[in-house]
Amino acid sequence: MEKNRRDRIERAAQISFVMQEIRMAGLSDPKEIADALNARGIEDLRGGKWTWIEVLRFDKRPKERSEPSKRADWTKR
Repeated sequence: MEKNRRDRIERAAQISFVMQEIRMAGLSDPKEIADALNARGIEDLRGGKWTWIEVLRFDKRPKERSEPSKRADWTKR
C-alpha cells in the first residue's frame, strides 16, 4: 500500500473518531458538526475549513479498504 493512501486512511479514521465523539456529545446537525470540527482546529480532507456539505460528503464516502477494489471482469477492456 502506498504511503499517500495509508496517510489518507489514517486521517479519515482520525476524523471519524472525532465526529463520533461530537455526535455522542449530542450534536447531529451537519452544520453543528462542522462548527465543532472547526472549533477544534481540525481541517477538512483538503486542508480547509469544514462546511455542512463537507460533513455530509465525508459521511457518504465509502470507507477505505485495506485492499484496492477489484473491477468486474466485464468492465475490463
